[in-house]
Amino acid sequence: MPKQPTPKQRQAAEQMSENVRSDNPRTTGEILRGVGYSESASLKPARITQSAGFLMTLKDHGITDDRIAEVMQEGMGAVKNGEADHAIRHKYMETAIKVNGYLKTTDEPPTGDTYNTFVQQNNINPNAVEAKTLVENTLEMLMNQTREE
Repeated sequence: MPKQPTPKQRQAAEQMSENVRSDNPRTTGEILRGVGYSESASLKPARITQSAGFLMTLKDHGITDDRIAEVMQEGMGAVKNGEADHAIRHKYMETAIKVNGYLKTTDEPPTGDTYNTFVQQNNINPNAVEAKTLVENTLEMLMNQTREE
């Protein structure tokens, strides 16, 4: 049986679904802090937004992968006055790229030790089994290259 969402996860998902329609959208971190998550959780929102409970709540609000893809496709075909609306198409394309993780949404420098910095800069899931090995092997390779020079 899947883990049920917490009240904070429900509140955050609800506010995020409303935030999408806002003229003055807030960052995910701001939303998380607003519903009671800690500052450290708001700096690493993926820990919350990628959790099973949070994703379950998004689906309850109609935000599914299929619906996201459908809306993105519609937006990327936007027409205004019988001609392609390139500004709207660009916004939808940029959003689709961000949603799929191809574009970082923040310019904030990573914080933490070398391991955390490497994980953040390379968009690696820190919970993945192979993450630690990948980081260690990369750092070892870099250290060896530094010694050789």
